[in-house]
Amino acid sequence: MRWTASAAAAVALVACLPALATAQVTPAAGAGEASHATGTVHNESAASRCLIWRRTSDNYEGLTAGYSWAWNVVVGPGDSGDRVREIQCLTDFWVGEPSLLDGDYGPATEQAVRDAQAALPGCAADGVVGPDTWRCLRDGGQRR
Repeated sequence: MRWTASAAAAVALVACLPALATAQVTPAAGAGEASHATGTVHNESAASRCLIWRRTSDNYEGLTAGYSWAWNVVVGPGDSGDRVREIQCLTDFWVGEPSLLDGDYGPATEQAVRDAQAALPGCAADGVVGPDTWRCLRDGGQRR
């Protein structure tokens, strides 16, 4: 499994601190800002294979798997990379139907996104992750 600096720091946090601790976490490469991980967020589903935690930055607060901190980037079929891995982890978390964690936005990822969009309030089930869907995936559809 490939780990980013943020994910590795979160694993260390989980191993060393009580479940409700707050600690400084090194941001993923290119993030350019310090962040905080507050406790650990676990889904009841055993299907998720990603560590998910709550991150707070200067402008946003929400769930992350440490691959990307995107909020306003449109990601859809044909895209690839860490943003897609982040989407794959977050959809696993919410709907518990893991797609392949390969960083490719193929048919399985598109269906997982549609399932998450249908399950979370405030999301249009179009299979594309834009600002509204990022918000849903990071906050369970709750607006701040």
